[in-house]
Amino acid sequence: MYEEAAPVASVLLRPHRKTTCWACLRPLPPARLACGACALARYCSARCRAQHSLKHACECGAPWPALLPARAVLAARLARFQAAEEAAGRPARHLQHHLGALAGAEALPRAAAACLAAACSGLMPGRVLEALCAVDANALAVVPPLYSRPEQRLALAVYGISSLLNHACAPSVGLRFRGGALTVRALRAHAPGDRLRHCYGPQAGEHTLLQRQQLLGSEYHFDCRCAACVDGGAAERDAALVGLRCSDCGGAVPPWCALPAGRCSLHRLPGALPGGGACSSCGRRMRPGEQAATLRELQAADKRFQSAISGSRVEDSLRDIDACLKVQQRALFERNQVLGRTLAARADLLATAGRQAEAAQAAGRAAAVVAAAFGEGAVQTALARRDLAGLLARTNTAAAAELARRAAQVLRVHLGDAEPEAS
Repeated sequence: MYEEAAPVASVLLRPHRKTTCWACLRPLPPARLACGACALARYCSARCRAQHSLKHACECGAPWPALLPARAVLAARLARFQAAEEAAGRPARHLQHHLGALAGAEALPRAAAACLAAACSGLMPGRVLEALCAVDANALAVVPPLYSRPEQRLALAVYGISSLLNHACAPSVGLRFRGGALTVRALRAHAPGDRLRHCYGPQAGEHTLLQRQQLLGSEYHFDCRCAACVDGGAAERDAALVGLRCSDCGGAVPPWCALPAGRCSLHRLPGALPGGGACSSCGRRMRPGEQAATLRELQAADKRFQSAISGSRVEDSLRDIDACLKVQQRALFERNQVLGRTLAARADLLATAGRQAEAAQAAGRAAAVVAAAFGEGAVQTALARRDLAGLLARTNTAAAAELARRAAQVLRVHLGDAEPEAS
């Protein structure tokens, strides 16, 4: 484990600029302080305001930090930090960028943003453009401990050490933010010389190999060669993750074409998986008519699911979710992630309706799907089991206590002793 007290450069995302301290990136108290000279910057204490004064002085009163895209603002701040370090005889650590790999359609908007940020900040455009590409490749999203939705992202930040971590689709370290302070925790034992790797976003257990490679290639311009991508078991894992159900043996049938999110995958499938259309267990191939009919049924089931989670009456939502589940249990492999999502939503609805025993049963099946995808030591598995423990507390206290204990052990590995309360 190691810690970094603060990033070398950061920018708050727009929804959080009035509720988060500009210096430490922690929530603002009711008695917040403003910059003495402008109305933009806000601080949680006089100490934070004083510590941030040098960084803020060159932007104080200027509107451009509030108007330009967050990545362009962060690039200008990073370029200014790098220039100051070089002027002081302390060359900043090299942050890899992919400026040379950008095609014209990708390079032009970045160049325009860099020129605008450079003109506003008084820096050289070339330096800001290089910093902008470094931000694309190395910036970390500052998020709450149990981050699950994009709107929870507080800020983008570049750290002196942690931004140098390489990617793995099954990471060996986890990142924990307390405001801008960052703790990097090992998730397994490391031998001397082992590389520490965290996940840039696309993760094994949530995304298929094809999805991960496409996302990493378009965003970071590299082909991932981590263990999860090259160990030879990816095709089998992906078939289970997003597969349909073979009507002969119940095995997993990998999708055979590109599909929107919600049919058999939580994320858009960009194309066919290896062995698409044929059962990975018995080899039976789905006929074209069977394929088309199954996809139509799954499309209708996804509409029922969306109706269920947006409905205002629990009884109507349960009716929709049960209709959706009936189709998905027939059409999807038993460990499919979409089926797991539906089971988790059904558990929530049943708990709201006061049907705790049925809710616990659905949550248990959902937790089994999560555990099959991510493994026993994953934070996703621990959270699913903690939810199950809460549902079991009224009907089976011994089982609930054991599940909660096991979940807490895993969460301590990922999050440390200061584990957040369940939501």
